[in-house]
Amino acid sequence: MFHKPNKIIMANINSCSGGLNLSLLQNTATVNLKGKECLIIPIADNPTLFIGKKGVYLDISVVETPDSQYGHSHYVRANVGPAKRQNYSREELKALTPILGNLKPFEPRQQDAGEMPASSQEGTAPIDDLPW
Repeated sequence: MFHKPNKIIMANINSCSGGLNLSLLQNTATVNLKGKECLIIPIADNPTLFIGKKGVYLDISVVETPDSQYGHSHYVRANVGPAKRQNYSREELKALTPILGNLKPFEPRQQDAGEMPASSQEGTAPIDDLPW
């Protein structure tokens, strides 16, 4: 018996690449810990961050910018969710939700069948027990 492999077809899916400047979040600091440069982001000072079951998450909004003179298709902004939004004035929200970066469309490379994306480490370690 001959079987055809299942083929997943994705239509109208656009991939983007870009970078986020996390140092724009509130009260961040770059420090040297055990010989490594580290970005410190205070969770309590940033209502755009929240602690979930598997890590600390940054709430974002991605907004389309079709007329960008630099070829960007979207920008990424930190986002304060509706439940927390009422606690801040318009000026405070603007300061807490900076534009962190821009995205441009790209053609993704074909992923090998056996290739799996790298997973991030879960949990947190005490400062004296850094993973390096």
